[in-house]
Amino acid sequence: MKKVLEYLPLCTICLLYFGFCNLYYYYIEFGIDIYNYISSTEILLSFFPRIVIFSSTVYIGLIQMIFNQKIKNIDTSSVVEREEAGEGNVSRKAPNAALIFIAIFYAILVVGALLLTRVWHFRHYELQDWYLFASFLFLIGLLFVLKRYNELGFILNYSFVASLALVIFIGQEIGNYRRFDAERTKFGTRSIKEMSFLYNGHRVKTTDSLIFVGQTQNNIFLYDKRDSTSIMYKMGSIDSLTIK
Repeated sequence: MKKVLEYLPLCTICLLYFGFCNLYYYYIEFGIDIYNYISSTEILLSFFPRIVIFSSTVYIGLIQMIFNQKIKNIDTSSVVEREEAGEGNVSRKAPNAALIFIAIFYAILVVGALLLTRVWHFRHYELQDWYLFASFLFLIGLLFVLKRYNELGFILNYSFVASLALVIFIGQEIGNYRRFDAERTKFGTRSIKEMSFLYNGHRVKTTDSLIFVGQTQNNIFLYDKRDSTSIMYKMGSIDSLTIK
């Protein structure tokens, strides 16, 4: 329980940040500054989509690994001393191994993306799960290479900086994933929700060109493909709402 309470402020901040990224990067693709229309409660509730849950789980797992390794190093440093010659050899090998890993990984990623989009004609948003998996596989693989050559020292010594960098990285990955969600909504053949309602006496209905984007507690957002504009409707002025 004590450990949970210690990490509670950090977890709350992370959830707010991840939730904000989840909403902001999606709506900004439609030209909507969503932070003007949402509250902290809605940001926290946006934690529930699978991308945020997955990212938060990965973040917590990696942070736990970093701090556990740090504690382990502290406990064993007074007992075990590494041989200087061996340590020097490992230190020289580590940067080369990391660079080779990065080069090979991104070469495979780029070639795979080109084949899927140019040869098999996939759209990028259809590969969003693959891109997300590749990004986290890269992060975990890089940490494994550094750990293999005993070069986690910087991360362990500057755990706060490493944690902050990890938060930013995961936030960006959530943002990229949500951008692809926005592309899927824009270029999809149907609206993700079909709805009809009266607004100030006028009937509004989603079509193939007027699509539902999302909603908050107080607003509904539609996107008109014909002129690439987003339209906001206040919930208080909506009547006879029908959703299919």
